[in-house]
Amino acid sequence: MSSVTTATPVLQARGLSRQFGHVRALNNVDFEVYPGEVTALIGDNGAGKSTLVKALSGNLAVDEGEIRFDGKPIEMTNPQVASSLGIETVYQDLALAPHLDPVQNMYLGREIRRPGIAGALGFMKTKDMAKASRAAFDELGATVRSLSSPV
Repeated sequence: MSSVTTATPVLQARGLSRQFGHVRALNNVDFEVYPGEVTALIGDNGAGKSTLVKALSGNLAVDEGEIRFDGKPIEMTNPQVASSLGIETVYQDLALAPHLDPVQNMYLGREIRRPGIAGALGFMKTKDMAKASRAAFDELGATVRSLSSPV
């Protein structure tokens, strides 16, 4: 039972449905998270947990339903939209790219490019990404021996 008193969820999903061929992965699913609340998503294998997380993180379009953020409808069209709202997905270890270091894994697909021509040529703000990664790992209490060695 939550002691949260606010009436507006930070993240709300209403009536989400997703079908893959004849398999209905989500069937009119509702989900909400309130400010300051820690929420767990628990269910049997095949219950649709991963599908829901992918939909809420912009990695998968739904066939029906609505997602709201701070009470306003949003189009969760890609992971960058979710990230801009502060929604990130932490995947299991098996989803890591083992040949990349922790910083590269953390920023995979959303690297911070240098401004101007250097960024257009693919040069990254590696120091900024490493600094932000270290701060995030420290905040989580994660032990990361090296930010520059492959995971």
